[in-house]
Amino acid sequence: MRTIAYMSLITLFAVFVGGCLTTGQITVKDTFGDGVTHNANIYTYDLDLNTNEDYTDNKDKVKSVDAVSVVGVVNNNLATDIQAEIYISDDGNLATVDEIKKSATLVFVSPKVPGNDKLVINYADGLSHMEDSQAVIDQLFGPTADGMFTIYAIGNTDDFNFTYKAEVVVTLTVEL
Repeated sequence: MRTIAYMSLITLFAVFVGGCLTTGQITVKDTFGDGVTHNANIYTYDLDLNTNEDYTDNKDKVKSVDAVSVVGVVNNNLATDIQAEIYISDDGNLATVDEIKKSATLVFVSPKVPGNDKLVINYADGLSHMEDSQAVIDQLFGPTADGMFTIYAIGNTDDFNFTYKAEVVVTLTVEL
């Protein structure tokens, strides 16, 4: 009887350890605005993670999406403070602020960038300013997700002049 109990415990331990060792955490990043200077109140970027090897190699192995953040450096080229809202949509043809606010999903509100200054948005800052991480997750890993969508950034002023480099950072637990 003890032998059966020991064998059962060993089997359970092996299954537990084996299950723990078959997953790992990865980070998928996509850079946008690599030093781009922009001077209108709407910025549009078409994101296609199907060109990202980390995404394509792991999108079918995702166990959970652990975090979504935006990181980057924004240089404000104006004397006045600027702030942006970031929206996402499957529709890449939205042309006005009203169309974007009506049809797209707000996912991020930036901190204010002081006039003639720069702001570094680190991972924790990006997490704290996310508005709807689930909308991003659904675009990347939902049942109808294709890894492609349009990012719209709307400035708080018509004179929206900045230079930036940013990344969308998604942390995943995947099967190894």
